[in-house]
Amino acid sequence: MGHEVEYATQKTGKPTEVRIYPGANGSFRVDEDENDNYKKGKYATYPFRWNDKAHTISISDINGAYNRMQKIHWFSIILVNGGHESDEVVTAKADTIY
Repeated sequence: MGHEVEYATQKTGKPTEVRIYPGANGSFRVDEDENDNYKKGKYATYPFRWNDKAHTISISDINGAYNRMQKIHWFSIILVNGGHESDEVVTAKADTIY
C-alpha cells in the first residue's frame, strides 16, 4: 500500500507498506517505470517471497533500470494478525522497516 498522492509520479519519501497474511508461502513481483516507458523496455522489477514456516520475507535485488529510477526503496512490513488489522489505510506502526 502506498501513501496518498495527488499524481501518479509523486514521491512521498515514506515507506511502501507490504502486508503479509500468514498461512501459506507467497510471492509477488513489483514492476516500476517512469509512468510511460514499460513498453519501451525501460523498467525495473524486484520480487518478494514470503516463507510462512520460517516467517521471513525476502526481497531480491532490482533487475533492470530506467531514467530517474529511485535507488533506495523503503518498506514497512506488516504481519496481519491480532496485532494489525486488514484496514484500507496505511498502518501507523509497522512491525519492521526494511
